[in-house]
Amino acid sequence: MVEPRIALIGGASGTGKTSSARLLANEFGFHHTLGTGFAREICKHYIKFEDNKYLHAFSFDDTLDKSGYQLLLEQSLELYHPIKMCVNRAKREGTSLAIEGVNIMPELYDSLSVDLKIILINKKRENHGLMCRSESHSKRLVTEENLDNSRIIQNSLINSALKYNWPTMECTQFRDYLIEGDF
Repeated sequence: MVEPRIALIGGASGTGKTSSARLLANEFGFHHTLGTGFAREICKHYIKFEDNKYLHAFSFDDTLDKSGYQLLLEQSLELYHPIKMCVNRAKREGTSLAIEGVNIMPELYDSLSVDLKIILINKKRENHGLMCRSESHSKRLVTEENLDNSRIIQNSLINSALKYNWPTMECTQFRDYLIEGDF
């Protein structure tokens, strides 16, 4: 029997986080995957817009008084404890869990003891735009300005990953990284 593992997969919108979490579930026997976007939806039920307008916005929104990485950080702070509780439950119950989403920021989650911490990137703007508008988000409107903001967030996530020694890579490299690293 394989020892249960926990993975945190961060990255800007359109970097392959959901696909990578699916890969862990399908090829590496992970029991559960959780997207921080869905965790955020649950939190929005309990935290009103008036109490945290950033939580109620997309990470790449440019209509608020904060945008880019600052908006993402404000939004992500509300998710830290719920995500930490999910990690703790998975450890207690011996469950493999992959948590993916733009809200997985190295400066917030570096202290959690998990088996994999990674930031996915998309180097080519054109490909990044296609992935932002992919099947898993087919009804979400992503403007060119939103894509620009997503690219700014990506650069900030890369800098944060460097600071906290999290690997960064394109999602197309993810599977090989896991196999070569004897994950």
